Amino acid sequence: MTNDDLELEGTELAVRVMQRWLPASRALLESIILHLPSPKLAQRYRAELFCAAAPDHPAGTALRACDAFRPALVYVARQIPATDGKHFIALGPPRRPQPQQSVLGVALC
Repeated sequence: MTNDDLELEGTELAVRVMQRWLPASRALLESIILHLPSPKLAQRYRAELFCAAAPDHPAGTALRACDAFRPALVYVARQIPATDGKHFIALGPPRRPQPQQSVLGVALC
């Protein structure tokens, strides 16, 4: 610990000690790497949980294949009202479609 760390008191000192001796970020990252499947592998068997499309539908096929050249799927996680009061702004995880790639919107009610 540095001299600045030793001047801390109370909760701030306890937090700094925990940050130095128990680095949760490293432990969490190592656990993720060792115990979770790769996104491409997990996509195959988790796709049916995310997409209610038929197995032969292009959306379901694209989601299972995790292929950048298939249609992109847009998942809307939240909608917030726009300032005009008539429209909504859709928020979701960022992913940019490739040029000339079709985009398929998925609405879950």
